[in-house]
Amino acid sequence: MANKKGKNQYDNGKKPPDHLLAKALHEYARKGFTLEEQLDRLGKDFEYFVK
Repeated sequence: MANKKGKNQYDNGKKPPDHLLAKALHEYARKGFTLEEQLDRLGKDFEYFVK
């Protein structure tokens, strides 16, 4: 069955503003973080949890 509301049962936290998210992701890439490390840092830096 389709998820028409686009939500799941998990609370990912509040998405940071796009400009802050982009800056953080660029910094993580510059430092050579793996995907797992980037996702961990998003949780630590912004309390934003991507599954």
